[in-house]
Amino acid sequence: MSSDVLTSLDKQPSALTSKLRSLRRRVALWFTVDGLNRLMIALLAFVGVDLAIDWTFRMDRAQRGIMLALAALVLLWVLWRYLLKPLFTKISDEALCLEIEKHGGQSEALITALEFSREDWSKHPNVAPGLVREAIAKGLAAGDAAPVSGVLRQGRFWGNVLVLAVLVLVSLGLGVACTKTKVMGTWFNRNVLLGNAAWPQDFYFQVANAEGQTLHIPRGDDYVLEAVIEEGYRYLPEEVKLEFRTQAGRRLETMDRSDDGKDYRYQMLSVTEPLSFRLTSKKVKTEWFQVELLQRPELEEIELMTKPPAYTETGPSTLPAGQGPYYVLRGSSLGVRGQADKPLRSAQLLSGEARWPLEVREQQFGGVVPAEALVSGSYTLEIEDTEEVLQNGEETPRGLGTREPVRFKLRLKDDATPKIKARLYGVSGMVVSRARLPVAATLSDDFAIKDVQLAWQWREDTSETEETTGAHVPSGAEALLGQATMELDEPFEIEALEIPAGSRLSFHLAATDNDVVTGPKIGKSTELIVRVVNEAELRDDLLRREKEQRQLVAELVDQQDLLLTECQALSAQTRTGDLSSEQRSEAVRFVKRQNLVSNGLRPVVGRLRGMVAEITNNKLEDDDGVLRERLRERIIDPLEALTENELTLAAEYLSRVRRADAQERQVYFTAAITNQQAALKQLREILIHMVKNESYQQAVNLLYEIQKSQEDLRKRTEKEKESLLEKVLQDPKEEAADGETNDSNVNETP
Repeated sequence: MSSDVLTSLDKQPSALTSKLRSLRRRVALWFTVDGLNRLMIALLAFVGVDLAIDWTFRMDRAQRGIMLALAALVLLWVLWRYLLKPLFTKISDEALCLEIEKHGGQSEALITALEFSREDWSKHPNVAPGLVREAIAKGLAAGDAAPVSGVLRQGRFWGNVLVLAVLVLVSLGLGVACTKTKVMGTWFNRNVLLGNAAWPQDFYFQVANAEGQTLHIPRGDDYVLEAVIEEGYRYLPEEVKLEFRTQAGRRLETMDRSDDGKDYRYQMLSVTEPLSFRLTSKKVKTEWFQVELLQRPELEEIELMTKPPAYTETGPSTLPAGQGPYYVLRGSSLGVRGQADKPLRSAQLLSGEARWPLEVREQQFGGVVPAEALVSGSYTLEIEDTEEVLQNGEETPRGLGTREPVRFKLRLKDDATPKIKARLYGVSGMVVSRARLPVAATLSDDFAIKDVQLAWQWREDTSETEETTGAHVPSGAEALLGQATMELDEPFEIEALEIPAGSRLSFHLAATDNDVVTGPKIGKSTELIVRVVNEAELRDDLLRREKEQRQLVAELVDQQDLLLTECQALSAQTRTGDLSSEQRSEAVRFVKRQNLVSNGLRPVVGRLRGMVAEITNNKLEDDDGVLRERLRERIIDPLEALTENELTLAAEYLSRVRRADAQERQVYFTAAITNQQAALKQLREILIHMVKNESYQQAVNLLYEIQKSQEDLRKRTEKEKESLLEKVLQDPKEEAADGETNDSNVNETP
């Protein structure tokens, strides 16, 4: 052995170093085999325990995740404790030498040689080098003689190797089983991949509209949970329950079973909070399904607008929200626009089978239904948000709509026919052929009147000929055409029509609107009918009606005379003292009777004024004619003044009588009686003038009858003259014709 051994700690004997390195490798291999055994045993134990637990209790994904995490922690601990930690723990040379000496029977010779070889003996001059070398050599010899294999327990090592091989084979078998068998494949999917594979069971449930293990339900909706047993079942369950899991706890509900036993339903009411559920029967449990709530879109704003057809010359109008049904003019278009509280995917308007897509921009939507497509009916506005939800068993997910779709009813209306109210005034049902017929009319249309016609037709009562018809535009209407309303008040001159007496004339006003969509439409007034008579017949009718009014006035005069007498009597009876209840009642009756007299005269005034207008419109007299002047100045105006003054004052004073004391009562009685006397005097004078006027009318009518008789006599004389003259002119011709006939007969005789 060289001197270097005595001077350097780094220069250990190569034989000893090689032996120690070999022993260290053997120890590391032993630890590796032992650690892998423990790790494989832990892994297989986890697989078995996890398989048994999941098979028995059907853990959900969270539970399986926890189990996987625990298993990973246990395996990591085993890996560190029994494999990595022993391998990374450094075994000293001294410890290895002691183990070799322990199993080889040496008495610390090897450890002495190791320690002497590491010491720097140059620092110890008093040590004998020969003894040191001899001790080192002796230790090395002892180490060479001691076998390394005896240090380790070889039997246990090879047993561990055999166990490891078996465990590896078992693990490989499990790996193959995970890919080839359904049970292990399901376990691997569920507990390693944390998938949703179901354990092999007698039947399987398929939850409608579920996306994996998640079911999306709109918040606040009622929802029918449907589950179907897939084909290939071994038997059908008699009962299926729903197990719900919420923050408040768990509960079980029984599902409704269909007749064939394959479909199950359960009605969930107003789902407002997230929850989990699973389907359970005696031997089958599904995975937990998570219910996620989705917020339906809500309409923040909606506006309906209609644009009428162009001929109306009106702009768009907004339909008031929630006040349908809406009546829209035919030919209009409908605009829809609005805004939701979340982004939208689509929006559309539906009516029956018709659909009109609306343009969508983020949360806003809008569109127009053209006029030619707009129909009467019920309309539904549907919007769809950007959610992806399976609904009603559909295979393709789609968005959510509003909880209650917006509906409204629309009714198309035609442009109304023009309305005409026409009346005749200043004439009665009888007119003469030269009359002027005053017509007052109010014409109205929704938008504009384009044309106005006064159409007439007449026919003689005793004639079988067809009616004579005609029409013209009233002169006052031309300047008003194009307006929505017009007022007409102008006469219809019938003199130019040359209507003979004894005919019936009817006429009406017709107005045409500017409707170019469903029209134009023509509105007509009621037929105004008059009978055309001769002047004598009309005057007789006027006289008859004037006599009727005179009789009414005479009756009212008698009533006023009687009332005056009774008022004088009551005044005399009540000069002193208070009125009795019966006298008060009688005073009240006096007021009513006085008002009846006054009110009875007013219609008479109106009828007489109508007769004056009738005389004017039938042109029976000139503007300053005697008949009209007498009626106005001596009858009509006095009667009207009488009703407004004396008779009204008399009623007013009588009404104060019952509330006055004795002195005031006599004052009121005196004033009332004075007015009654003045009124009675004037009424009698008016009656005298009415009688005179009737006499004048009778005289005029008699003259007209004489004139008519003379006219008839003249016509008959003219007709007789024409007949005689015709006979005189025809006699010579007839004689000549007879002579020629006789000559021809002679010549033809053989």
